[in-house]
Amino acid sequence: MAGQAHGQTIQQVIESGAVPKLPAPALTRIPILNRVPQGDVEVTVFLSRRKAGTRTPIHKHDFGGIDCLIQGEATLYYDNQKPVKYSAPTCVHMPPGVAMMNVASGSEDTVFYDIFFGKKGFAYWDVTEKGVSVDIINDFDRSGHVH
Repeated sequence: MAGQAHGQTIQQVIESGAVPKLPAPALTRIPILNRVPQGDVEVTVFLSRRKAGTRTPIHKHDFGGIDCLIQGEATLYYDNQKPVKYSAPTCVHMPPGVAMMNVASGSEDTVFYDIFFGKKGFAYWDVTEKGVSVDIINDFDRSGHVH
């Protein structure tokens, strides 16, 4: 997959053909720690698998999170920044309130832990990409957990 120049928005990267045009849901998403209260916040950990060559929709996390890749390679895109390519095993911070898109950019599926924390009842993500199907917007809800 081609790189991203400084100054490009995520939408421009998508339109360039450097990444898949349409987002796809995760292949699997299992909550392995489900909204455990820690004082005034909750913590949730998902174990997920994403098919190689697919991407998330453009989205934000109100409270941020941590993505720990345990198999494969991924590339995290932000507006007007150099993409962050990372390979297993490693973790990356997903800052709060920042538009992002994650691509399973290697030749094998990615397997990762998504770790989220926030005020009780928080949403895991806010999909900001227009035209995204409801099943992708509700990707985390497919795990059997409603937020």
